[in-house]
Amino acid sequence: TGLMAGSSPASTDVLTTISAALDSGATVLAEGVDTQVQRERLIRLGVSFGLGYLFALPQPAEATVTMLQPVLSLRP
Repeated sequence: TGLMAGSSPASTDVLTTISAALDSGATVLAEGVDTQVQRERLIRLGVSFGLGYLFALPQPAEATVTMLQPVLSLRP
């Protein structure tokens, strides 16, 4: 659960950073989302995007391009 587990100084820094980014209108992407608990907490904090083992295991670049091709073909 890492930084998302409690109220350590590092966790406080993460929350402050997320808040500042959202307040400025930025889109926040969380890296290292490995559990459903982390995902749910990030959603509650307003984080819209994430990546990590929860979503997919590391893959070769070619496999990633193949997986994203349907989405990429929809872009103008």
